[in-house]
Amino acid sequence: MKRADNHVRTGFGHKRTLRMRRREADALCAHMRQDTRYEQMAFGLGCHIRTSQGTVFMMNELLLPGASDLAHQSAGGVTPTRELLAYLYFRASITRQDIMEFHSHPGGGVPRFSGIDESHAYRDAKYLTEHLPNPVTLLMVVGNNQFDRYDALVWDRDQSSFHEVQRIEVLGRPAQIHHVGQGPARNFNDSAIYDRQLRIPGWNQRGLAQQRIGIVGLGGNGASLFQTLIAIGAAEEGFFVLVDPDELEWSNLPRIPYATPEHVGTPKVTLAAQWASHRNPAIPVYPYPCALNEQAAQDRLKDATVLFGCVDNDGARMVLNDLAVRSSIPLIDLGCDVLVDEQEVIAGGQVRVVLPGENACLVCCRGYDPAQAAIDLMDEYERVQHAAGGYVRNLAADATPSIANLNQLTAQAALSQFLALVNGQEFGGWDYFHIDQFSLNAITASTSRDEQCPCCGPAGNLGQGFAHEDSSETNATRLAHFPSAADSGNRHQQECEQPESIPLSDQRLLEFSPSEQPLV
Repeated sequence: MKRADNHVRTGFGHKRTLRMRRREADALCAHMRQDTRYEQMAFGLGCHIRTSQGTVFMMNELLLPGASDLAHQSAGGVTPTRELLAYLYFRASITRQDIMEFHSHPGGGVPRFSGIDESHAYRDAKYLTEHLPNPVTLLMVVGNNQFDRYDALVWDRDQSSFHEVQRIEVLGRPAQIHHVGQGPARNFNDSAIYDRQLRIPGWNQRGLAQQRIGIVGLGGNGASLFQTLIAIGAAEEGFFVLVDPDELEWSNLPRIPYATPEHVGTPKVTLAAQWASHRNPAIPVYPYPCALNEQAAQDRLKDATVLFGCVDNDGARMVLNDLAVRSSIPLIDLGCDVLVDEQEVIAGGQVRVVLPGENACLVCCRGYDPAQAAIDLMDEYERVQHAAGGYVRNLAADATPSIANLNQLTAQAALSQFLALVNGQEFGGWDYFHIDQFSLNAITASTSRDEQCPCCGPAGNLGQGFAHEDSSETNATRLAHFPSAADSGNRHQQECEQPESIPLSDQRLLEFSPSEQPLV
C-alpha cells in the first residue's frame, strides 16, 4: 500500500504510536482470533496527543462487530455493513474522535496492506477529510490471523497521504510493546549482566528494556528508584525522563545514593543523568530541571509508558494524575511521612498504582487534598495575597523529618509494582501498599474506579488528551452523503442515519445510546 517515506515531514511528527489500555486490547485480540479461517474486523474511536517526539493515538472506544454487522466475511475479505459505517462516522463526527480500523489477513507472518485495502483506505480517508471536522483522522491496522504481528498507517489530512505508525503500546498488567516493520528483536537471554534476574520464571527483560519511564521528583524516593531501575536494565531500548526543579542540598546527601558533597548546588536531575551515563551509557536520559507544569517536560512525559510520582506536595500529584489519566499512562505514586509529636513518632511509606480506566485514579481514592493542591500550585504572589486575606496558613513550613531506609523501602515496593506491569500479575497485583517503618507491618489493597469520578469517570478526561486546536467547523457538522455502495464495494452507505436507528449486534460488549458509556 502506498505510503509516504519516513523521512517525509508530517504534522504528526517523526514518531507515531498507537496506545491501548490492557482491557480493550484483550477484548480486541480475543475478537480478532475468534476464527482464524476468516478475516476479522473491529473498529475503535479515540483521540491523539502531540508529544516531543511526534503523536500518540489513544483508543478509547472499541466496537466489535457481530455477524449481522458484516456485509461479507470470508478467508479473502471482510466488509462492514452500511449501517455500521454510518454509526461509526456519525459517532466520530459528533465526538471529534479519530476512527481506527482493525482487520486481519490469513497466515501467521508479517502482514501488509493489500491493493484492495489501499483502494478502500484512500476513498475512506478522502471522504473523512471532506466531511468530518478537524482533527478527526483515520488510523488503520492489519494483523495476521493470530493478531500478534502488524502493519499500521495513519492518514495526514493536510498532506493527503498515509504515514507509518511505528509502535503499538498496550499499557496495563502486563504491558506489551510492538514495533511495526522492524527487524529481529535483540536477544537478552545471553546477557551476563542480567543473568540472575533472567533465571526468574516469567521474567521479561525485553519488556523491561522497552519501557519509557518518567520519574517526577529525584529526592530520596526518586533517586533510590532510579538507581535500581538503571541497574536492572530498564529502558535500555526506551528512555528516562527526569523532572525536578530542585538543586541538591546538604540535607539530601544521606538519601541520594549517588550524591557526594561536591555535587551540592547541582540540579538533582542533572546529577542523576550524569551518574546514569557512567553506569549504563546506552540508556537515554532526558533531564528537566523545571517544574512539572512546564510544557516541555509534559510533552516528553506523554511519550512514557509508565510514570512514577515521587513528589512531596499535592499540587504536583494533581498535575501528574491528570496527565496520566488524559494520556492513558499507568502512574505509580509513592510517598513517605515521618510525623513527630511529644508522645510518639509515626513513620511510614505508601504506594498507589493508577491504571487509567481500570482502577481508582488519585481523585477516586482521595490520594491528595484538592484544597492543598490548589495552594501548592499558586505562585509566590498569589500565596502572599491569599495569606493576607487569611485563606492560606503555614506558608513557611519547616522541612519534614526523613530517613534513607524508609525511602528505600517505599521505592522498592513501587518497583515491585512496576515489575508487575512488565511481567504480569504473578509479580504482584495490588493497587495500594502501606508499610510501617518501625514494625514493618504492611497493608495491601485493591482499588475500584469511581464511575462518578470527575477525572477518570465517563464525564471526565480519561484518554481525552489535551485541548485540540479549534477549526472553523463545529460539532454540528453533518454528513451530507457517503460514497455510493457501487463505488466503495459496499463499505459505505449513501447517507448518515441517527445512531438510534442502527441495529447493533447482541455480540457487542455494551449497548449504545448517546447518553450512556462508550462501547468497550
